[in-house]
Amino acid sequence: MMPQNQRTKMQQLLRYKNHARQNSTSFLILQILYPNNCMTIRKIASLVYPKSHAHTKTIMQRLVHAGYVDVADNTQKYSRQYRLTQTGRWFAISGKLRISFLSLCLLAEVYYAVRSKSEPKTSPYHGNHNRMPEFYMISSFRRLFDSSCQDSISAIYSKRNISKAARNLVDRKLAYRPYRSDILRISTDCLAKLQIYDNDLHKLHWWNYEISSKCRDVFVEDYVISDTQKRLFSLVC
Repeated sequence: MMPQNQRTKMQQLLRYKNHARQNSTSFLILQILYPNNCMTIRKIASLVYPKSHAHTKTIMQRLVHAGYVDVADNTQKYSRQYRLTQTGRWFAISGKLRISFLSLCLLAEVYYAVRSKSEPKTSPYHGNHNRMPEFYMISSFRRLFDSSCQDSISAIYSKRNISKAARNLVDRKLAYRPYRSDILRISTDCLAKLQIYDNDLHKLHWWNYEISSKCRDVFVEDYVISDTQKRLFSLVC
């Protein structure tokens, strides 16, 4: 069982596990500001009618504190404009696609793998014949985030939650899973539609690896073992 201090540190790293409930004021604000809109609270409040200005201001303060929104222009107190952070953009996308944030993290990995493998790879010897298979293995995602794979080194999401995220993508027709296999694929049409989120999905792909690495660091830092064991442990991570 993972010690409570480790679990707390990892949960702090993963504050993005929070969700903006569909059709809530928070959800509507994220959609209004996506992708690059900058607006005052008063303007935002007018667009989320019938919510009051005071209610919108309270929600905006929560979004700023949670890291979804920041101040675009801090020079004028009563006419400050607000914009989405990168985290806010990710949650706006998950809302648009009607999937959980974990499902979006998995989709980013599938998209990154399929997109890069589907691009023509030419050479003077093989022409376009050395394309890689266009798929992503769910077990690769589990190795990043499932505690059962690596003795709680990156105990973030369980196998059950990752399987649920994969089903979420399949149900939303954002990916398909041939014959209940370990493989996820994206159709050509869906891949083309997702390209409007290309930059954000690529950034989320790298964030996945960064956060997994940070959680491993937390595990190694707090694991009570000798220096020699710690050095050996770091080699196999």
